[in-house]
Amino acid sequence: TPAEEELFKPVSERRQTVGIREDSSAISEVDDLLLPASDTPYFVYARWYEAGRSLHRYPYRHITVERNAAIYTGHHLEIFGSVWAQRGGWFSGGYPSFVGNRSAVVRYEGSRFPTVDDPRRFSGAVRMRVHGDQPQRSGFNETLFERYFPGELGRKVFVDKEDDQSVEFIGNFGTGDETFVARGRMIVGEDSEMRWAALSGLGILEIRSQGSVQMRCGAKLGGFPLPKAMWEREGSEFRPAGGDVRVIGRLLVGTPEAPITRDAMIFGRWNDVEAGAVVRADYPHRRGQAQAVGRSLTLDVAPAGVVEVHSADPERARLIITSYTARPEITDSLGNDVEAKGLKASGADRGIAVLLQGRTLFNGVHFDFLMEEGLRVSPENRADWQNITFGPHNAAAPAKLFGTPDAFGTPDEHDPEVDEDAPMIRRR
Repeated sequence: TPAEEELFKPVSERRQTVGIREDSSAISEVDDLLLPASDTPYFVYARWYEAGRSLHRYPYRHITVERNAAIYTGHHLEIFGSVWAQRGGWFSGGYPSFVGNRSAVVRYEGSRFPTVDDPRRFSGAVRMRVHGDQPQRSGFNETLFERYFPGELGRKVFVDKEDDQSVEFIGNFGTGDETFVARGRMIVGEDSEMRWAALSGLGILEIRSQGSVQMRCGAKLGGFPLPKAMWEREGSEFRPAGGDVRVIGRLLVGTPEAPITRDAMIFGRWNDVEAGAVVRADYPHRRGQAQAVGRSLTLDVAPAGVVEVHSADPERARLIITSYTARPEITDSLGNDVEAKGLKASGADRGIAVLLQGRTLFNGVHFDFLMEEGLRVSPENRADWQNITFGPHNAAAPAKLFGTPDAFGTPDEHDPEVDEDAPMIRRR
């Protein structure tokens, strides 16, 4: 349409300006991408081509986005080095992958999450789903800075580092859907936060068998509440109740060499079974045990998974496992306030649930907003726990919060380690 031609015309003209080649056959992991600062905000919708065809994947080393510059990259961008979005800059992509055999840093200055007092949205992808907009016609234009918060990395994010190398995220980050850690280590930096929305109802952080996640002091992990407009449009059966953090590999809260000195947090989705929060049965391989249990699992540790908490002072520096409703400032990804905020868990149907089938080295963990029998762990797995505390918003006394791992239901038959559909990480 003429409007689309006008929208994409400046994008095409700027390709050479920012160093994006029309023919990308020579681009490799040693090339850097720089969007320079400008007094006038400008936006680049970047697609890479080879012999006239759009590339499915394309590599870069370092990416720097300076003040008043913004870039949205199409499909699978492979980043071998670091990303630096300076204050006033904006970076997002389709499915960015952090790969290679060297450690790196992703620093997003000025990134923050929406509040009810700020009309801007966080997840452009979710907004498109709710309002039926096409990606090329919604937000990816001169109004981007006014419409969206900085910090959304992409619809899906992959970490696939070789040789146990790491990528550390410093700032406030989010994804429109899922984050997968296939290999290497993803580090959530000090006082940094990573959230995931639910573009398709599947928002989750999944740590694969060869991957690990490390949380530093003050780090937070959790999912955005699903926008009410989305599940009302799709029908009540769309309300997702999948896992928030699924651990098949390792989750480290602090390390033996660098224990946490302040609280870290994992916050999960609020279950309200009576209100219709259900598991979508058409995606069992991405649900893990949540497919069987019929509850959203704030923390889902597979039998092969390991969670370690290393604290310098287990009474004051803890891992807090709670609900997003415990955070008065939280909104959904569209900036709307959420239901159930501050409500106390009750019975076996309202609150959060945790399933711990793997090895858990807990010394300094605080649970709150648990439903009855919502802490599913065998007596053997918790025999060596130390400094475990419970908050005032749990549904019952601590003794009634524990349940056996198989009490929710039968585990599903899908093994995400061998399922061909999960996840979409390029086989090397």
